[in-house]
Amino acid sequence: MRDIRDLRIVVTVLVVVVGLLAPLLPGVPDPAAVVGRPWEAASTAHPLGLDRQGRDVLARLAHGGWWLILLAAAAGTATTVCGTGLALLAWRSLRVEAAVSAVTRTALALPGILVVLLAGIFLPAWVAVALTMALLGVPLSVRVVGSSLAAQRRSGYVRHAQLRGAPPTAVLLREVLPSAAETVIGDAAMRVIAALQLTVAVGVILPSGLSWATMIAQGMSGIRLNPWATLGPAFAIALIGAAMAVGFDALSDRIIRGREHPGAGRAARSRQDGVRVRVTDEQLRRHRGAQEDGVEAGTLRVSTLRGRTVVALTHLSVVPGEVLAVRGASGSGKTTLLRVLAGRPVPGFRVSGRLRVPGRVRMVTQDPGSTLSPQRRVGRAIRDGRRGFSRAALCEALAQVGLAEEFLDRQPWELSGGEAARVAIARAVLDDPPVLALDEPTNALDAASRDLVVGMVRDRSERGRITLVVSHDSVLVDELASRTVDLAAPGSPAGPVDGTVLPGPAGGRPPRVSTSGTGRELLRWEGPSESSDPSRGPVVSLRSGEIVALTGPSGIGKSTLLRVLAGVSAGSGRLRVDGRTASMEDWSWIPPRDPAQRALVAYAGQDPVAELGPLRSLVSSVAQAAGSDRRRAARILARLHVPTGAMRRRPGRCSGGQRQRAVLARALASAPTVLLADEPTASLDAASALRVRAELESVAAAGGCVLVATHDPDLVSLAHRAIHMEHPGQIEEHEHAM
Repeated sequence: MRDIRDLRIVVTVLVVVVGLLAPLLPGVPDPAAVVGRPWEAASTAHPLGLDRQGRDVLARLAHGGWWLILLAAAAGTATTVCGTGLALLAWRSLRVEAAVSAVTRTALALPGILVVLLAGIFLPAWVAVALTMALLGVPLSVRVVGSSLAAQRRSGYVRHAQLRGAPPTAVLLREVLPSAAETVIGDAAMRVIAALQLTVAVGVILPSGLSWATMIAQGMSGIRLNPWATLGPAFAIALIGAAMAVGFDALSDRIIRGREHPGAGRAARSRQDGVRVRVTDEQLRRHRGAQEDGVEAGTLRVSTLRGRTVVALTHLSVVPGEVLAVRGASGSGKTTLLRVLAGRPVPGFRVSGRLRVPGRVRMVTQDPGSTLSPQRRVGRAIRDGRRGFSRAALCEALAQVGLAEEFLDRQPWELSGGEAARVAIARAVLDDPPVLALDEPTNALDAASRDLVVGMVRDRSERGRITLVVSHDSVLVDELASRTVDLAAPGSPAGPVDGTVLPGPAGGRPPRVSTSGTGRELLRWEGPSESSDPSRGPVVSLRSGEIVALTGPSGIGKSTLLRVLAGVSAGSGRLRVDGRTASMEDWSWIPPRDPAQRALVAYAGQDPVAELGPLRSLVSSVAQAAGSDRRRAARILARLHVPTGAMRRRPGRCSGGQRQRAVLARALASAPTVLLADEPTASLDAASALRVRAELESVAAAGGCVLVATHDPDLVSLAHRAIHMEHPGQIEEHEHAM
């Protein structure tokens, strides 16, 4: 695949260079010389015949492309550059956005054919092309690129850059623009090809010179006598256009997906070669004899494009009624194996061997929120284009995961992480598929929601349905699994997978600091009161040396509270940070009005897909918060057991657990006084979760404080006290025994 991509670029460059430099090739005759009778047919001396004045068509073809190619490339590229620049300015300022939107609407209302005809008749060709592309092409580029940029306004990595005080221009050029690079390159391809066609159209309207457009216009009158006088330049234009399209596609593929760091393959090989899969037959359901209806894999091998084996499986069959659990350390290939067993494509990997998957398969990914379209309400998202399902059927699917009918009319961005996960599960079980694949289904769920998912899977099993589950939750696996597949990567720094864990930093956990509420108050938030008495509103107080757990049902507002305290979302109430009052309006202002005060607080969000820049490696994202010190960033990632090879990869090439640890590492890299973490252990194996807990204790031991929203009972037990939210806006505190 990589070789094919490189070959496409080479072919594109070769075709364009030949078109530009053909007049300089030795032996190319003078295109203006009359060498025979008009419209003479093709011969040995003149392979494409002669035109209406007796000139050699092949010679004219060699000389007629360079000007057209240069003009199209210049006009198309300039159009995209101007459109992208205006889109960036509009993204930065709402006033500029309104003005640009009004101008582009007016420009797009112009009749395009009339603009082309008037420009082609009254202006020189190059001026006509430039003016037409400016009037018609730039507004389209603004709209196309602007739509891509708009999706990044609420992205975690952009907000993180803004809140750390990065200049607006730096945010635009380093965060926003690279993330829209694929759209920009695609737009450039469209504009260059449009400019090519426009140049041809203008040349046909008023033929002049020796260009291919002039050849087409002049050759039409004798197309029956010598069709090559017209078809030759037409084929050349089509070839150049196709080559440019292929080249831009290959360039986009190369830049956006990129190559792994040269050392990544070697580093990963030492950790993941020889991955062994152990299948333990514990209990087989009563449907044992119906193997023809189950999932069956034989001599299955999943490898990277460079040939490195990720998972090798000799034989595995899953019969109706079984629940197969896949376990292993973060980054060991669990999600990859699940996608393969579910019959789903695995980008970036080769799959060989024999696999049979019966009927329909539905899959719930590890990051379910990212699979919900922001343009669709929950009801449409659950239906997912499938017909024949009434509103009652949608309500029944929601009821299986504990959500009420009112959720059907909500927008995805109104859902919490746990609610988005349950909506994704409801979408998957709507049509009762024979095979259901669940990747970390209970990550963001409270105990009650988790029990509902367990009950749903058990009900499927009793009805003879197959369920494939990837989970770090050993209790969940023990409750549900008929059999387990353990992926063990010998030598992986993520640690063994058989229940043992590695010690924390510096040989063990730092001593737990007993504060009992006597430490210095680092952050205090007094929320608005629903009654007339302002003193009865919710209060959050964080003191030095303590870890505070924020608990409550999914969707109750835990993540929202963290985002307000972090300044990521706007909020109300009164806030004091390190003894100084901070206006809630100023606290969420972009850029920060008090960067020094804002730097005291760091936030690690729940969704690593949205939190990390898609085109930055993990170490690069962490280094942004570490003063561009990549060595320090690498040390923090190593403390969290992120493999060296994974550090150098982009988030899309890493496992969910590796991305989650990178988000926490970025927060730790700023050496915060107050650390706000949202479900930091949700996607982690036991060894990695222990490392995370040790790092949280280190922050408290250094005199800082940690507020962590979690459903993890081990993390709750680590906290000095807990803040419980049973209802929105109502907070109850519970002191833990030391």
